[in-house]
Amino acid sequence: MVGIRGQKPFDNYLIYGPILHQNEGRKMVVLIPLSPFNKRTSMSYARYLMAVSLGRELTPEEQVDHIDNDKLNDDLSNLQILTIAENNQKYRKQAGITQTMLMLICPNCKDAFSRRNGNTHLAKGGVFTACSRHCSGVIKRKIQLGLQVDLSDNVLYEFQK
Repeated sequence: MVGIRGQKPFDNYLIYGPILHQNEGRKMVVLIPLSPFNKRTSMSYARYLMAVSLGRELTPEEQVDHIDNDKLNDDLSNLQILTIAENNQKYRKQAGITQTMLMLICPNCKDAFSRRNGNTHLAKGGVFTACSRHCSGVIKRKIQLGLQVDLSDNVLYEFQK
């Protein structure tokens, strides 16, 4: 296979591909640096195409999503950039996965706040869930000093997201 010189922002690389990656079920490209100080790397063909079309490398927070969910359909009109959270939300929605959320009251400041059930004391085996690190630290210091802290169940209600 012959490498071709990459387009901006990969103009300092030889590009090999696209190659079908059997384990991931998507096309990949291999980038070989023209300069001996850079390391060889690979990326999905969709990510490569999106970066070339924008003329810049994508940030680690940017993910290239296939709108029709076909990982082999790398047509630019089928690609979009999503954040990691947006991509996870799209996946959960399509898979019919809901998240159990809890509405809680902070034992320190008494503000109402919400958290995923898995990120609360109920799932992690703790005694309380505070709204912030600051409030959590205040409560822990009060407990260390032997002061009275109301740690009765601070869960208001559960809902699905």
